[in-house]
Amino acid sequence: MPDLLLMALFTEPMDLPTRAISLLWVLPICLSVAVVYKAVKVEPFRPDVFARETGLLFVTIVGFLIVIALALLLVAYFVW
Repeated sequence: MPDLLLMALFTEPMDLPTRAISLLWVLPICLSVAVVYKAVKVEPFRPDVFARETGLLFVTIVGFLIVIALALLLVAYFVW
């Protein structure tokens, strides 16, 4: 029975509301990507270096997402 529940988590999408506040779900995803990527790429694994590099990558990813969203908003404004 627990196998069916686990399988359902991967076969049925999560129901997320379509409000602007729902975009905050991108933050834990970006943090997860940054942590996993830096865990694989950081050569001398020291906690302070890892935390700094992960934080920098997280801010970079979120920053580029904001820039892309603003660019797409600008394109939509001029096309509309």
